[in-house]
Amino acid sequence: MTSKLFESRNEFKLNLGDIYNKPDPRDYFNALEPLRYIIPELAKPVFQAVFAALWNSRQLATVTVLDLGCSYGINAALLKYGLCMRELYQHYGAPEFSQLNRAALLDRDVAMLNGRKKIESLHLVGVDAAPRAVSYATDAGLLDAGVAANLEAGPAPPAAAAKMTSTDIIISTGCVGYVTEHTFAHILDAVAGETPPWVASFVLRMFPYHAITEALAARGLTTEKLAGRTFVQRCFGSEDEQVHVLRQLAEMQINPANKEAEGQYHAEFFLSRPPEEIARLPLEAILP
Repeated sequence: MTSKLFESRNEFKLNLGDIYNKPDPRDYFNALEPLRYIIPELAKPVFQAVFAALWNSRQLATVTVLDLGCSYGINAALLKYGLCMRELYQHYGAPEFSQLNRAALLDRDVAMLNGRKKIESLHLVGVDAAPRAVSYATDAGLLDAGVAANLEAGPAPPAAAAKMTSTDIIISTGCVGYVTEHTFAHILDAVAGETPPWVASFVLRMFPYHAITEALAARGLTTEKLAGRTFVQRCFGSEDEQVHVLRQLAEMQINPANKEAEGQYHAEFFLSRPPEEIARLPLEAILP
């Protein structure tokens, strides 16, 4: 099963589980900054190009984006409010604000976001198994709606499914490897309408994606992979972590030269769409 495979490949990854469900994001950013976690920023121009193609293909006034594995709303901060990772690291890592309680930190977040021009045509819905992270992102105004649910365990409850029904595109920048085809299937099954949403995923090279693409294909979506490009996620946290990843890549016959061998996780980009939309605009035309 995919879940067993992913579990074994996560065994030697740096354990950051305790930062994903805190009352606020400070520990998250303080832990990830030394690791140079950067993939949301590298993903941003890719998502922007894909959103533009989706707008044009379906003549949408507003694009509803479901951010799978949304955590504290990082993708929303970048995509909707134009922030960058450096600004977020500085904002949440400032020593003078380390003693603020959650309410005071939220007030500071709201003031920051109110000072920025947001993209009104993007409606961000976050989905994550970490309820406190989702709650923080919605309270701060980063997410327009949030769903705290473990969709690996089963279908979305009715209240959660209702928030996902108008989804135009599902995005993810790092949850594949923790979630499997079951989560994607449960989301797509909850989405209303005859035309399924697009799915745009950044996937670490150590995690096979084929079981997910098969689940998407069963629901009317064909998957393209962006050829010849990878995207840095973060640095390895230890030599053991790197050795483990290099061993997994060797078993998959993936060459790590100039990528993981240099000390960083690398991800590939996949875009899944109905075949008739691919025929009109292939991926290489969206991302030349």
